[in-house]
Amino acid sequence: MPSSFKDRIGAEPEGILDRWVVRFGNVLSVLFLVAVVISISEVVSRYAFGSPTAWVHESTILIVGLCLMYGGAYCLAKNEHIRITLLYEALPPRYRRLADFFNVTVVLVYMGMLAAAAWGMSRKAWFTPRGEFRLETTGSAWNSVSPAILKGFLLLVVILMTVQAILHLVRLIRKRGD
Repeated sequence: MPSSFKDRIGAEPEGILDRWVVRFGNVLSVLFLVAVVISISEVVSRYAFGSPTAWVHESTILIVGLCLMYGGAYCLAKNEHIRITLLYEALPPRYRRLADFFNVTVVLVYMGMLAAAAWGMSRKAWFTPRGEFRLETTGSAWNSVSPAILKGFLLLVVILMTVQAILHLVRLIRKRGD
């Protein structure tokens, strides 16, 4: 078993939830290819046949937005988030562990604030001020409900990342010092 999260960089995820997040992320990554294919079809349709579409731009934004949001949970699951590796690797194991605790704590605080913002955005995108169900739309010619989908998905990803961070903190607490 790895001695610290630093040893996990590029390694298989430790927890069940992290393994599921990575599996789903690998499947979801195919959507980037879908976005490229429909974008190319739009360019061909527009410039070769003079027949632009109303749905490709919004669909591409939706697909890529969903994938990028999920990328946060994916990186957290694989422990491949951004860190100052040069400083981290220079620390003795005990201080790396403290840095890991600090990192998870910062993630939890950030996710808490982001959850509050995502909840407010999602609520406004899904319900009228009177509480009636109504999905926010783009207001474009296609008028898709992609803003409501993206805001709801952001809230779900924030909840997922909060649960992941809590599980990572529990794992850190359970590990013995190096």
